[in-house]
Amino acid sequence: MADATVREWFLGVPIITRVWFAAAMGLTLVANFHRPLMFYMYLDYSQVFYHFNFWRPVTSAFFLGKLSFSFLMSLYFLYKYSRTLEEQHFLGRKAEYATLVGFIWLVLLALAPILNMPFIGLAAIYSLIYVWSQFYANVIVSFIFGIQFKAMYLPWVLAAFSLLTGNFPFDELVGIFVGHAYFYLATIYPQRSGRQLLFTPGFLLKLFPAERPTVQGFAPVGRRPQDVDNNIRQDGHAWGTGNTLGNQ
Repeated sequence: MADATVREWFLGVPIITRVWFAAAMGLTLVANFHRPLMFYMYLDYSQVFYHFNFWRPVTSAFFLGKLSFSFLMSLYFLYKYSRTLEEQHFLGRKAEYATLVGFIWLVLLALAPILNMPFIGLAAIYSLIYVWSQFYANVIVSFIFGIQFKAMYLPWVLAAFSLLTGNFPFDELVGIFVGHAYFYLATIYPQRSGRQLLFTPGFLLKLFPAERPTVQGFAPVGRRPQDVDNNIRQDGHAWGTGNTLGNQ
């Protein structure tokens, strides 16, 4: 019965979030229980191009570090914010959500050798959190000790928390930069210039055909995030989980 319940839950997770979550959890667990595998997982373009280790950009994107409380929170953030974006903001537009995820990964893979980043998995999750925080900017979220604030500040709060706990928030800051790059190109720039710079590739449109037109109350790319969350109940949850769209 328990196995059936877990299976039903897992199959109920939207496909892009499901694949990302399962790959991140599985690869991180396997690598931690067989540590020599990490030698073959980190991003090294000399190994990619000269020794044909073509899997390294993929393993770099899914590995989330050592098993710890931070790993569990990273998985939770991935599940929470990716699922919310895929099921709600990008409802019926999986191709556009896949474009967002692809943009984050490609930019991080380009920055990785410059910033000396062997793994980009954590930064990718923080990029996703930043994008969520902009589309749901006015949602009230709660952090530890019951501290409440608007979702737009969540990425910065997470970075500050990492700093206060003795860790330099490198992944958080890189994630914020990449997330803002997407939000600017997809939303702010088109509003100011009337021109669109980001387009959904044709192969993604074929892979994820539009399911139905955008439902009233869910903003397409290009709308200000304030327009989507004016009517959201603002009571939040712990650790910045926020409140999902449509809960009245």
